[in-house]
Amino acid sequence: MAGRTSPALLTVLVLAAAGCGGGGTTTTTTGERPRTQPVEAPRTGTAEVPAAPTWERPGIAAVLGTLRRQLGGDPRIYGVSASPRWVVVVVQDPRVRRNLDRYDWQDGAFTGPEPYGVRDPRDLAWQTVPLSALRPGVFRGLVRRAERIPLEGGVTGSVSLGVGVRGPVLSVSRSGVRERLTVRADRDGRIVEVDRSTR
Repeated sequence: MAGRTSPALLTVLVLAAAGCGGGGTTTTTTGERPRTQPVEAPRTGTAEVPAAPTWERPGIAAVLGTLRRQLGGDPRIYGVSASPRWVVVVVQDPRVRRNLDRYDWQDGAFTGPEPYGVRDPRDLAWQTVPLSALRPGVFRGLVRRAERIPLEGGVTGSVSLGVGVRGPVLSVSRSGVRERLTVRADRDGRIVEVDRSTR
């Protein structure tokens, strides 16, 4: 990770980019071969009947629940990002704690794990939280509060959770015809910051 960008901000940016069609991400590996076994998830919709956005029920809750059952125990999470149709989860490798792995869920199934990077578990900027500490309903509640903030032609693009020095931070990104809106909240969904920028 180069430059002065904080690891937590990098995670939100990289996870958000996953659904925007912009190329791949650069990761640092330790020479291990990535594990490629699929992790099955329940389908939440089909091509004929579009599913509700992932932040609605069962959505993120079902995806995280499936990942937890497949990985076993209580996986430690570094970041989660969801668009209406996909979810990206970055998880600490339980076998090698300094390694982070990325899982992508789309169309009812996971791909991954893919190496995401290497972290120093002692560095506060690379903190993780147990999956059991996440409350999927908080994602849905924050999206609804963000959608009540006036934004001409507003469309919700993603909701993310990043963990860093300040602990878990949630954010919702929305785009309007004239402005972009980013709403940030604490782990309980209480809004702490609203940023507007022109398109």
